[in-house]
Amino acid sequence: MGFSRRSLYVAAAGALLLTGGLAVASAPLAGAAPAGDGPGALSHFDAARKDCLGTARNRTSKVWYTVAGGVLSDVYSPTIDNTNVESLQYVVTDGSTFTDLQTRDMTSTAEALDRGGAATGMVCRVTSVPRSGAYRLVTDYITDPARSTVLMRVRLKGAAIGGSVAGDDFANLRYHPVLAKAQELGVMLFIHPQSTPELQARFKGNGWLSNVIGNPLDTTIALQKL
Repeated sequence: MGFSRRSLYVAAAGALLLTGGLAVASAPLAGAAPAGDGPGALSHFDAARKDCLGTARNRTSKVWYTVAGGVLSDVYSPTIDNTNVESLQYVVTDGSTFTDLQTRDMTSTAEALDRGGAATGMVCRVTSVPRSGAYRLVTDYITDPARSTVLMRVRLKGAAIGGSVAGDDFANLRYHPVLAKAQELGVMLFIHPQSTPELQARFKGNGWLSNVIGNPLDTTIALQKL
């Protein structure tokens, strides 16, 4: 229908700690030799302020997870005092015009999900929205009761549309079913400017006017029509 298709790429970025624990300061033993290849790095825990804390409801799964700042934070296994994952978050990009880091460029909310009609607090849903509002990243966290595993179910909700279709305003009644369907699905629509195609001939020359003037103008016209 004249839309330019753009792909969003989602990648996980995080830090994995092979070992963890509380650092305990103590006086060195008299006559003890310095540790070889030392002193090394202190083990530590991630942020203390947690949005979610969860585990399985049995003793088979020996893993606890936490969420802080909208991203997976400390994961404890095989005991609750041993942290293995410090942070795991997502990067969303279209490969050229933007790169959104979850903790830096998104606002997140966390909520407990019901299981069997009751909010157990063991299942956590985090919804992250970028400053642009172009999409929503929804992640559900839960532990597998059969093994020591944290499961993450991720959905990227959003769609990009043009300000016009072959010179026809997207606000035209013929496109209202698209807007209605987006509202029904709870999907955010990102209006991507197309540089006011009818003025392309006048934008030619120095100054890259198609971007400096054309894109803001195309977005303004589309919003005014809506």
